[in-house]
Amino acid sequence: MASRVGQAEAYWAPTSDLLAEGMLLGLVDQETLPSARQYIVRHAGRVYRLTSEGEAAAELAADDAAFTTYVVDRVLNSHPSFRAFIFALHRAPLVLPVFDVSDIESANSVQELADRAAAEINTAGSVLTAEQVAETIRTWSRRRFEGRVDDNPPSRKARAEVVTEACAAAALEARGIGGGPSDLKNLRAWGSNFRVTDQSRYVNGAVGPFTVWLAADLDNVRPENFVVDAKPTVSMAMATLIVPEGPGAGLAIRRRGFAAHANAIADAVVAAYFRQAEGSALQAPYLPIHQVRAEAAFRCGVVRVLVDRVIEGLVNGTIVRGGFRVELRIRSDGDHPDSEPVYSRGGSPRYSMSIARTGAEAPGGAS
Repeated sequence: MASRVGQAEAYWAPTSDLLAEGMLLGLVDQETLPSARQYIVRHAGRVYRLTSEGEAAAELAADDAAFTTYVVDRVLNSHPSFRAFIFALHRAPLVLPVFDVSDIESANSVQELADRAAAEINTAGSVLTAEQVAETIRTWSRRRFEGRVDDNPPSRKARAEVVTEACAAAALEARGIGGGPSDLKNLRAWGSNFRVTDQSRYVNGAVGPFTVWLAADLDNVRPENFVVDAKPTVSMAMATLIVPEGPGAGLAIRRRGFAAHANAIADAVVAAYFRQAEGSALQAPYLPIHQVRAEAAFRCGVVRVLVDRVIEGLVNGTIVRGGFRVELRIRSDGDHPDSEPVYSRGGSPRYSMSIARTGAEAPGGAS
């Protein structure tokens, strides 16, 4: 069926959103925008011009890294919600419990689910009781399933989804980020697209809660941005964010790049591999790349794609770790999780990796 919207009007909404965002970031001069499709004709002759800051951004467009850094700094200073998200990750990773159908089937009560969720959330230093999580789960369940009768109960899948969303809401509130799961999805997308945050369920090797971490350094973070809570946890002092407003806040974010972090990442890859290989009867077993990569990325506070570059360097010899040989293979011993990017080498996927000790590092080698 042909669209009823003419070509001249087909993309008015995303175009308007893009211009509005450009104005918010100070890249486009302030002008009126159409509020609905029927008003487009009134704005047909309007010209939207770049500000001097917008022209500076345009000059950087050919340099992806420089352009992204320029834009993300402005986003950080213009969007309080994104700024609160980044500040929270600056203090500690965000841990989000994930529940599936099997968890719902095996749990004897909401409290049992809440006990596990609170324990996982608090690994990042949050102070959240299981009772608070249980109440949040009950509240979200009442809202989602209100009106459902006994002969038409919600499916286990739907219950798992609402429990996961409720726990995310509880974690966000505990960390002072605000918003709900849909807001978190947008914040995570921003952070990932700017490559200043990353996330995985495999930061400890085996599958676990969803963990989001900062993969960048913040400049101009002042002590007065935070007030330390009177009840610190064992692992960290919880802080309540005082959000500085507007571009004058002067915050800047620097992505952690290859040149400065490649060596540390290489060491983390080797360490993660051998930690995860403990207990294997083989000297150099093949392990899932995504598990080793996620642990190394999390330990170094970098994005997973950067770890991919380091793994490639370890394989082709441009990054050398004496006493170790890294090999990759296509075959996987299990299904690859949808949440983890597939490692690619020369356009071909690789799913597992082995690191063998050589020379003096090998069992029985010369000392």
